[in-house]
Amino acid sequence: MMDKKEKPACIGCGSMEVIPIIASGYYGFEAAELKSRGLIEGKDFIDTGRSEYRDLWCCKKCGQRFRDGQMEIKKHLLFVCTAGVDRSPAAAALFDNSDKYESTSAGISPVAGNDISKAEVLWADVIFVMEHEHKRFILDNFKEEIKDKPEIIVLDVSDDFCRHDEELERLLRIRLEKEGFL
Repeated sequence: MMDKKEKPACIGCGSMEVIPIIASGYYGFEAAELKSRGLIEGKDFIDTGRSEYRDLWCCKKCGQRFRDGQMEIKKHLLFVCTAGVDRSPAAAALFDNSDKYESTSAGISPVAGNDISKAEVLWADVIFVMEHEHKRFILDNFKEEIKDKPEIIVLDVSDDFCRHDEELERLLRIRLEKEGFL
């Protein structure tokens, strides 16, 4: 564990406003130790519940995740539509070979092939939805999981496309470029 003077600067923007990312399995011990060393105050940390995130940091300004200033961590993008079959998998596929992002997709319908889960919402750094009704569903059903998330981004892509439709890919690229992700 680091001393207070060793708190790393963000590798993305250089800010010293960084907070530790801890896993709930280590919560009692790790949070107490971080507090005793002056690295956190109150609840000034992110508890992911995922043990693979132990000893990581997150910048409060730019959201960059890193391990002691040396290893860049990919941001996690979650794409959500109704059935999780066409629009959201098509959007997630745009990031398959990305060096900056990992992506996955889900649907809000109970009959979706991959219906959205608490774990996926917790995993995501950024949540994109295709329509406002998807955002409302997440806000209504995952209140605790989204309280520390940035705004849910509505891409305004109607349910008029098949997964491999060129027009769907073109529209997704335009909307994601507008949001600064492509």
